[in-house]
Amino acid sequence: MKTKTLLVTIVAFAICGATWAQSWEQQYQQADAELNRVYKELRALLDPANQKKLKDWQMKWVNKNAVAIKKASGPADKARLLLEPTQTRLTELEALLAEIKDYA
Repeated sequence: MKTKTLLVTIVAFAICGATWAQSWEQQYQQADAELNRVYKELRALLDPANQKKLKDWQMKWVNKNAVAIKKASGPADKARLLLEPTQTRLTELEALLAEIKDYA
């Protein structure tokens, strides 16, 4: 009886873990897609000199996050490690976009 209970518990944890991992990946993909959309919209509103500054700023952010990617043990772990920084970056770019639109 204990073996059956243990087996059911292990299977339940495996299913929950797979669902949780998928959730991290889905959340990250959504945040990354929105970040890319906002970046492109913001870039389109800037003159060439400021487009270059934005690109340089973004590349510094991307390179900083490359460290997290190296520490990841797989796609779900990568998503988990990058989700919060991506959401934070999205908030920064959205604020900048709103500010530029206010002055346009």
